Amino acid sequence: IREAREETSLDVELGPLLYARFWSDGRLRQTEYAFLVAAYQGEPALHDPEILAQQSDDNQYTLEWMPLAEMDGQPIYPGPVDWTAVIKRGELAKNLT
Repeated sequence: IREAREETSLDVELGPLLYARFWSDGRLRQTEYAFLVAAYQGEPALHDPEILAQQSDDNQYTLEWMPLAEMDGQPIYPGPVDWTAVIKRGELAKNLT
């Protein structure tokens, strides 16, 4: 919830967990979690000072909404994400809430 606010300016209410993924590149190790956003308030805007400080002509960050069905093939770091499984999980989660 804090990360969503810091990075997007949105206050979010989390729904069910869509996926959890552990990854390591030999130097870094981390676990990522993705949740269905059940509700949100505010207007999406890049807000994180660290991200804004990295903006340049060669390095652009944008914030945009995309339907899950359009996420397949999008560059996701560290990727890849099995979007078909996430979409199925999201559809199940919506039916449960």
